[in-house]
This record gives sequence, C-alpha cells and structure tokens, in this order.
Amino acid sequence: MIYKELIDPQLARALPAVLKSNRITCRDAAMRYVVVRHGELMTEDAYPLQDGTAYVPLFSERDIILFQDSFGNRYLNIRYEKVSAMEAVDELLECCFEVYPDHPVLFVNACYEAGTMQPCWNWQIRR
Repeated sequence: MIYKELIDPQLARALPAVLKSNRITCRDAAMRYVVVRHGELMTEDAYPLQDGTAYVPLFSERDIILFQDSFGNRYLNIRYEKVSAMEAVDELLECCFEVYPDHPVLFVNACYEAGTMQPCWNWQIRR
C-alpha cells in the first residue's frame, strides 16, 4: 500500500513509472525487446522480453510501441496484448506531480491536457 502522505520528492521521481506499468505480451518468438517512443520528449526506452513478456511504463496514448528482434530490426505491426499492471493510480500520480512537478513525462502530460481542454468562457468576436 502506498499512501499519499508517504510520497516525497525522491519517491515522486520513480513512482510514476511503476504506477503506469503495463504488461506487454508478445507471442512472436523472434522479438527480443519492446521499444517505447515518447514523441514529445524525443526519447525512447527498450525493455527486454522475457518469455514473451515485459513490464513497460506507458504514460500516454501518444506513446508508440515497437518491437525489436535480435538483429536490431524494428516492427510496428506485431500483435501483442497490453494490460495495465496497476489500478486506480490517478490520485497517486496527481500527488507525484504536486510533490515533483519537474517530472518530465508528468509535466508533458499536464501541458497536453491543458492544451486540449475547452475554455470555460465563451469568446465572441465582434466587428
């Protein structure tokens, strides 16, 4: 159990990756890695598949999931299953962002959400 009161800046840096972990299962025996591209951050991370399974943090629906074979070839069209490893994490993620607002992925997601929200006022242009 993790309580909001326990979250300090050090834990707030590491906890989001655990909270947003997903179990990726790929039945293609040729695949060795799950590669996740974070477009807004212009970064990618590779996670080894062990017995066809990897636990991968996915921070948004905008993350791109690729698979890599032992020769370094990457594939986008590989069938896989994705299941969230944690449930009901929104409150803890909000607390992490409050304690450590410089977390790069949480910061990007907050900016994305702010940019896609509908304004609460109704501007009318008059000529």
